[in-house]
Amino acid sequence: MNPLRIAFIYREGQKFLSGNYKDNTFYHFFFSALQRCEDVQIRYFKSQRVFNASVLKGSCDVVILFDVIDWGAPELILNLDKLKVPIVLNCGDCHQADYRPSRCNGKLRPELAKKYGVTHCFFQHAPEYFYKFWPKEFEYYQLFFGVEKELYENLQPFANRRKEVILNSGELRVQGNFYVLRRLVNQLPFVSKPIFNKNNVGNSTGDNFNNLLQKYRASVAACTTCTVMKYIEIPAAGCLTFMEVTNQNNADKLGFIDNETCIYINEQNYEDKMRLYMSTIDDPIWEMIAEEGRKFILKNYTNDIQAIRFVNWLRTII
Repeated sequence: MNPLRIAFIYREGQKFLSGNYKDNTFYHFFFSALQRCEDVQIRYFKSQRVFNASVLKGSCDVVILFDVIDWGAPELILNLDKLKVPIVLNCGDCHQADYRPSRCNGKLRPELAKKYGVTHCFFQHAPEYFYKFWPKEFEYYQLFFGVEKELYENLQPFANRRKEVILNSGELRVQGNFYVLRRLVNQLPFVSKPIFNKNNVGNSTGDNFNNLLQKYRASVAACTTCTVMKYIEIPAAGCLTFMEVTNQNNADKLGFIDNETCIYINEQNYEDKMRLYMSTIDDPIWEMIAEEGRKFILKNYTNDIQAIRFVNWLRTII
C-alpha cells in the first residue's frame, strides 16, 4: 500500500496546536498520533497571513484544514481548489458554523469551506448534530479525538481515591443550554465545585487533567446538547463516570453500556442515582463499573486507535 500523503494547514501560533496549552487534545491527535500511523506521511504548513497552496501540487493525496477562519487557519489560502485532491475540514464545534470573523470578510464557516473546495468535514460531534448547523452538501465523519494512552497508565488505585465527593469539573459560564445538567449537579452537597480550566493542573501544560481525575473515585461527564472530551477522559482515568445521555447529545452512540461501563444520568434521575452511589459508596460494584469503563476506552478510544480509523476513512475518499 502506498503511503497516504497528508498536508495539514493551520494558523501559526494557534495555541491548541502548541503542545503546551491547557488543552492538548488537538495537538496529540494531529501532531502525535497521525505521525505514529504506519503508511502515512504528514507534512505541516503554517502561516498567519497568506498561504499559497500551489506549493502542494502533486505532493499530497489529501489536505486537512484545521479551520477555515483565522482562528485556526491563515487569513487567506490561495489556489486550494486547484489541487484536485479532497479538501477535508476539522469543522470544530458544529454550533459555531455561524461565527463571522472580521478578517474573513464576514463569511460564515460553511461559506468559506465551500470557497476553499472543502468536500468533507469531521469532528467529534454526532452527524445529527453537525447537520443542524451545516448544509447537507458536506459529507461528515464523526471522529472522536482519543486519549494519549501513556497519560492514563499507572493510575492511583480506586480504593485510595477521595470518596466523600463526586468531581464535577468544567466550564459553567458558557451561555445557552450546553451545561444544564452540569449546573444542576453542582448544587448537590456532595459534588465538588467546578474547576473552570480543567487541564491547568500541576503546571501550564494540558497533559495533567488525569492527575486531577485520579484523585476521585467518581466524576461527572455532562453536556446536554453534544458530547465532549470528558466522556472519554473521565473513564480513561479509572473514575466511575456519571454520564449525561440525552435525546440531543447522542451519547448513547459512543458504545457505553449503562450500569456496566458508566452510569447514565439525565435531568430526571441524576439526583437519585448519585445519592444511591453515595449511600453505598464502598459497594464493589462501583469499582467494577469504573474498571470496565476504563477498559472500554483503552480498547476503543485511544488516539492511536482513532487515528487509524481516521486514516482508513481518508483512504475511502481519495
